[in-house]
Amino acid sequence: MPNRSPHCPPIILRRYRPLLLLALALLLAPMIGCVALVGLFDSLLPLVALAALGGVALHTLLRFRTDALELRADSLICRYGAVGARETMMLRQRTVVQVRQSALGRLLDVGDVVLISGAQRVELRQLANIHHLREWYAM
Repeated sequence: MPNRSPHCPPIILRRYRPLLLLALALLLAPMIGCVALVGLFDSLLPLVALAALGGVALHTLLRFRTDALELRADSLICRYGAVGARETMMLRQRTVVQVRQSALGRLLDVGDVVLISGAQRVELRQLANIHHLREWYAM
């Protein structure tokens, strides 16, 4: 792979979205079952279970971070956060990149990235297309 010139468009790695969809689907199935039980029983138990599962679903959505990593010719720009996003720029030469992948993550090309630059440490979770990061860092 040839060296990237400063005029090349940046490579952007984003969070792997199907994991969020799978987590929400696993939460919605019991919620639908609780709604069906509310019609059958006159007790408060199905309503309490429905409220608890709704709270877990809301917590999952609020915890979902919008991590993104932009790879430029000489720097990395990290965007991370849930509601209020933060942005950090790190120089390529002074940044240590650690990638953690499970067996399933290697199959799906998904992994967690830890960027360390001096005293600054940024962790981005479940980024897709990790092979682009390895190719960029090897240049």
